[in-house]
Amino acid sequence: MDFKSGATLASPSDGTAVIMVEIRAGFQATDSRFDTLDARLDRMNEHIDCQAARMEGAEHRRSEVEDGCADTQKRLDRVEHFLKMVASKNEDLEAHNVRIAGVADSTDTGRMGSFVEKLLVELFGRGAFTSPFIVESMSCPGAPLHPVIAMHLNFRDQDTVLHQAREKAPMQYQGMSISIYTIFMPLVQDALRKYADAKALLQKSHIHYTMLYPVQLHIEMDGKQYIFTPPAVVASFCQLHHIGTALCGQRGSTDSATVSLPSSQDARASGGGPSI
Repeated sequence: MDFKSGATLASPSDGTAVIMVEIRAGFQATDSRFDTLDARLDRMNEHIDCQAARMEGAEHRRSEVEDGCADTQKRLDRVEHFLKMVASKNEDLEAHNVRIAGVADSTDTGRMGSFVEKLLVELFGRGAFTSPFIVESMSCPGAPLHPVIAMHLNFRDQDTVLHQAREKAPMQYQGMSISIYTIFMPLVQDALRKYADAKALLQKSHIHYTMLYPVQLHIEMDGKQYIFTPPAVVASFCQLHHIGTALCGQRGSTDSATVSLPSSQDARASGGGPSI
């Protein structure tokens, strides 16, 4: 007892008991929080396991899709190869075609095959052909004349017909003025378009030229012969020899030229060799 104040002092054992109670309460609160944290961690682990299972399933499906894509790509490659083969075959067939212009529209189209066969045989002789050919009539309603396409089964026959057509031009048959020339394939047409500026320049300068198959420009000038492949080289040649300098300077490279297709007269310009 405090003799001055008369108050009773708590014994040391009482203070320790209070502290121990507080410590136990703190431990209990901590244990409760750890229990809550453990429960949350368990839920997170379950969620992670679920996500892992989903990812495994997604990976499996992705693998299946990749396998399917690989098979699809192989099929597409085969289809692409087949289409290229068909396109090549189509170009090969088109390369055997000749166009016969000047046939009167009154001609019996139902018997066009016999008519064209008779026409070619009478113009060039039976010995000029080694195999039969297929004829397709192309008419324009209201037009007095229409072109006829004949496909020779032998490429040499086509070359013979074109060569003799150049030698015997102009040709007359039953009062009709007949012209025969080749049919350019799309790739050749695109390449020939690029020479249009050069050809216009040469025509303006009165310089003789010939287009050679597949796509070459043959020039005869001052007793010399020149053969060009890239159209731009022709422009450089013209500048070097001062041919139509103004026109060359205005147009520059002919690679970007976009003009009409070569005329049938250009296709028959040369009397010898594989000209087009």
